[in-house]
Amino acid sequence: MQIPNSTTKSEPQAPSVVNEPASSTVFSNPIALVELLLGHWMWLVASVLLCSLLGGAYAYFATPIYRATARIEIFNDSRVETRAKTKYDQQEQSMLRQLLLLNSQRLHQQVRLELAPEWKTRLIPSELYVEFNVKSVAGSNGSMIDFTVDSVNAQYSKDYVLSMIDVYRRLRLEKLTEVNESALSGLKREETRVLEELEQAREALDIFESQNQVFLRQERLDMNMAFIDQLLSRLQEVRVERVLLGQQYEQILGTNVLTVHEALAMTRETEAGSQAALDGDSGRPGDAVEGQGLAVVGESSVNLYGSLEARSQWERAQAQLVALMNQLEQQGKVLKSTHPRMIELKQEIESVRSSLANLNDLSLKRFKARFEALKLQESSIEAVIENWHQKREIGFEEENEHRQILSRVKHLEKKYNLVYGRLLENTGTSESFFLREIQEAQARTAPIQPQVMKILLASVVLGMVAGGGLILGLEYLKPTPVNVIQLQRDYNLLMLAQIRRWDLYLSPNQFNPESDIFVAAKGTNQVATETYRRIRLNLLKQFGEGSAVSFTITSSNSGDGKTFNVANIALPFAWVGKRVLLIDADLRRGSLTRRLLGRELRHGLADWLADDSCDVRTHIMKVKHEPLSILPSGVFNDSLPELVQTERLRDLLQSLHEDFDVIIVDTAPVNIFSESMPFCQATGGVVVMMDSLSKQSSVENCLSELRGMRLLGFCVNNVDDSYLRSHGYDTYGNYGMSHIESAFVYGMNCELPKKKRWKFGL
Repeated sequence: MQIPNSTTKSEPQAPSVVNEPASSTVFSNPIALVELLLGHWMWLVASVLLCSLLGGAYAYFATPIYRATARIEIFNDSRVETRAKTKYDQQEQSMLRQLLLLNSQRLHQQVRLELAPEWKTRLIPSELYVEFNVKSVAGSNGSMIDFTVDSVNAQYSKDYVLSMIDVYRRLRLEKLTEVNESALSGLKREETRVLEELEQAREALDIFESQNQVFLRQERLDMNMAFIDQLLSRLQEVRVERVLLGQQYEQILGTNVLTVHEALAMTRETEAGSQAALDGDSGRPGDAVEGQGLAVVGESSVNLYGSLEARSQWERAQAQLVALMNQLEQQGKVLKSTHPRMIELKQEIESVRSSLANLNDLSLKRFKARFEALKLQESSIEAVIENWHQKREIGFEEENEHRQILSRVKHLEKKYNLVYGRLLENTGTSESFFLREIQEAQARTAPIQPQVMKILLASVVLGMVAGGGLILGLEYLKPTPVNVIQLQRDYNLLMLAQIRRWDLYLSPNQFNPESDIFVAAKGTNQVATETYRRIRLNLLKQFGEGSAVSFTITSSNSGDGKTFNVANIALPFAWVGKRVLLIDADLRRGSLTRRLLGRELRHGLADWLADDSCDVRTHIMKVKHEPLSILPSGVFNDSLPELVQTERLRDLLQSLHEDFDVIIVDTAPVNIFSESMPFCQATGGVVVMMDSLSKQSSVENCLSELRGMRLLGFCVNNVDDSYLRSHGYDTYGNYGMSHIESAFVYGMNCELPKKKRWKFGL
């Protein structure tokens, strides 16, 4: 018989795939997410019931808490206030002290002592504990205060509030009485001292005015008039400069920074002559004192004209604008206007233009400020000259002394009136009005805790969240199935079959995965049998009728179910009269030999690899109860991988085809052991076995290793309901569950799938 060339590439027609995404997960599809939660509604219901039960138990066994409330208004008393800067500060400090008093241990200890005789027999010691809260009412400037007391008894809460208010009233009254007595004695001493200081100040004022009356008039005649002449000259210069600036202001509106600075510089020439005249002053004491204001104005003017910061900023901004415009023009030749770089350049140009506009506005404001400053200086000089002519009657030193004495007299008079008023205020009764009840103490009949409806509602919400989180968490932890759609598209492969987890579909008396290796049975219509018949049909189509059939079954990693499925794939070939030989080429493990024969054999393929003269047919064994033959793997040694050569294997298969029609080779995983590749090259094709939860990268690496060989297709093992739903298969044959359901319609020997959605480490 002729063995098909293993290097000949076949072009199998892949099954049609309609609108199937390359990869999809429950978390990327909201509809699938909802379906997942609804599909596990029992988990949600159980979680809600459990949380509701716990919440109900808490609400039932929790101790009820009752609340009592009251509101009072507190008035300030000036006799107990400290010296604050403002009336508001005084009131704020007072309210803070009252809140401290209401929250103090001294007050509450006295309250408990007063309530103890009545309530110690009605409540146990632990139930006498209360939680109180004293806070000011918002918007009342701290004058209104709310009382809140929580306890296990409604009447006890109310009595506690009433006792708090009563104890606070007594403590406040004691404080006022104590302060009132000390305040009266202190105010009387203060009144006597202030009155003595006032009489002394009035006497000093009379003596000063009588002694300096003639001398002050004579001092007026000896004053130097040169200072007045300088003031008049400066006044004339200020007026000229102000008029010039007023005329220029209308004309420079809308100009730039440079124009404004040049206009201001023109006025500097007029101002320079006046400044030089002031610098050449004679330096008399009177002139020095009066000229301090003008010196300050002159210094600020020099700083204004000498500042080049705004001009430098304008020049830098102008240069930046020109550079950006040039760059925009150059970039516009190669880039579209919607390009991110073009948009960024336009935004930078607008920013620079805005900065230039701000600098121009700032220069105009400085120009206008100079004009206003000149007006102010003009008014000041006029006022100085007017005061010189009309109000000057004494010298500078004498005038200052006279003002100090007069100010002291007025201050003492005001202080005496204040002390006298406070003395009159404190001579009244100490029981002043300082507290008013706005809302009487009242207790709620219904407990504030526990709030049963809120607890139950929160329990339901918590149960739904916990149940949903558990479902989504398990779904997230579930291993990601291999994406066969992507493999079919990228490698143009035929999917021979999806092999299910038979322990989920067959009863234990039909199939025990621990002891049974054959799940297909001739003469029955089990779903498993039909699955392996389909694999036989797909393979025979590719080899052709009458041709010698030899192929290798390999996988990417161990644990993909390769050995189990090799035996079941081989069995349907024997049912159609084919002589089938299984070669256990997994030299290191020999799992196929051990599963089919029930024991390990010391002789087999390894003997032939080590010695060409060995007759391999002497090591072929018949499988008990099945029309299959097997060539055991033999005993492995480290030199065997180097002895596995493609040409030797082809010669071996050629000779074995004289006795067998179908030869199936079970090899070690391609990604792990190197001796698998020669077997794949020597046979007529390769079938890749993969687990439904194999890593996508591992499978793709295996297929990449097998490029250039004849790939007959692949089988997906350990398929369950969740895998089918995740890939959307819903038609007969390789795609989905409907043919499983059809098995029941036509009487096939198959049970309903068991619900094992989350299965790890398959």
